[in-house]
Amino acid sequence: MKKTQGKTTITIGVFGLHRYAGVTHTVMLLAEYLSCWRKKRAAVLELSGHPALEVYERLWYGAVGAQPIIRRKRCTYWKEAEGKALWKQEEFRNDYCILDLGCDLERNAEQLMACRKKIILGSSGILHKQDWKKFAAQPRLQKQLLLEGRDTWTLLLNHGRTGKRVEVPECSENGRNHICAFELGAEELFPLSRKAADLFGKIIK
Repeated sequence: MKKTQGKTTITIGVFGLHRYAGVTHTVMLLAEYLSCWRKKRAAVLELSGHPALEVYERLWYGAVGAQPIIRRKRCTYWKEAEGKALWKQEEFRNDYCILDLGCDLERNAEQLMACRKKIILGSSGILHKQDWKKFAAQPRLQKQLLLEGRDTWTLLLNHGRTGKRVEVPECSENGRNHICAFELGAEELFPLSRKAADLFGKIIK
């Protein structure tokens, strides 16, 4: 969270434990929640290294524009955004800055750790149990959790029942999660459902 000329901008980083975890889609749902339900100005920065915002631009407007930005409602979406200069520019203009950090932790670890809110997204399937274990075992993550508290971090398990509170054994100690964990249904689209809005409300609070 940073202040620019008396205005506080909250940065939210969304990171996936593996490819196709649904990071960009979750980012878009979150932006919809902030702009439509909370009436806030938000910027979405695509920092994953994999252009995906164009899919939504085509869905909304029927074609991909030549400009690097998409404007919709109270949100500004920056396609393939890179660099801290742009990040600071968007902090100045918006209530929230949402970073689509993809699934490359080595590439985006610094930006994830600097965010006020951190959302970690992954599958609950058996094939990805090791991804959760590997993530939870990182010394830097454990240290930052102790410094920040669990309210800063949220785990989201996709393809579940939206809003259901769950435990992630791979990220727990003595049967209790270090981090708040919820399920997010794969059926969530636009406009945002009430259940999804309630879930994002718990995360952002």
